[in-house]
Amino acid sequence: MQRAIIGAACLALAACFGGRAAVVECSPIDNGDGTFTYAYTINNTGGTFDVSSWSLAFGFAAALRDWNPLDVASGGDVVVPPGWVSDESIPPVGQDFFSINLTPPTSDVGIGTTLGGFSFVSALPPGSVQYLAFGAAGESDAGTTLGPIPEPQGALALTGVVCGFWLFVRRSRIGFRSN
Repeated sequence: MQRAIIGAACLALAACFGGRAAVVECSPIDNGDGTFTYAYTINNTGGTFDVSSWSLAFGFAAALRDWNPLDVASGGDVVVPPGWVSDESIPPVGQDFFSINLTPPTSDVGIGTTLGGFSFVSALPPGSVQYLAFGAAGESDAGTTLGPIPEPQGALALTGVVCGFWLFVRRSRIGFRSN
């Protein structure tokens, strides 16, 4: 439900600014060791504005993230092409974002071009995430691509363990008080 609201908000924001921008494509690679490499390409061959920055919006808490959202040159885990940096933006409460922002502006992904070389590694499996693409003059667009998401089964198992532990502690306290 929350992802649907975020997706609708992103698409409404994009509609306000008009234009169709780049598509952020992802080719997750199973590394065979329990991790995935998420490699992104900005495909602006059908775009109507130059893309000067883009971001991924994750629908889960930052505590579940297993990568550092800064670029490698800044001590993080995100590989970026020359002229680009990756940093963490301020997310809405309970959400997790990281942004890949352009530095300097001469490295825009121009109309009719593509740019790859964005990647990071995560143990979280692939799922659907939102992306936003921005132009230097305020244009924007949104869509979905692949990215890491926590497994629902893992979250349910963790919830079960926490509830079981709480029940054990509660029963232990009740038994302790009655003695």
